Amino acid sequence: MAQALSAEEFQRMQAQLLELRTENYRLSDELRKNGAELSGLRQRVQTLDRDLAKANKALSKSKKAQEVEALLGETRMLQGVPGG
Repeated sequence: MAQALSAEEFQRMQAQLLELRTENYRLSDELRKNGAELSGLRQRVQTLDRDLAKANKALSKSKKAQEVEALLGETRMLQGVPGG
């Protein structure tokens, strides 16, 4: 039992379909842009993580060098050796 649509109902459904398609295209485009931005941000995070690891390693080496220098200075002082 098919029921015929009136011309007005058909026009309303056509307009609604057009609006939904337009919104779908807009959302698809937004999704594509957000995906590209997310990818770029993930790469940036990886770069920053590597840079942070390098900086932490350098800082650790620097602290160890300062500790060694302090121990050498203390040893010299205890041995009564002048210098540094």
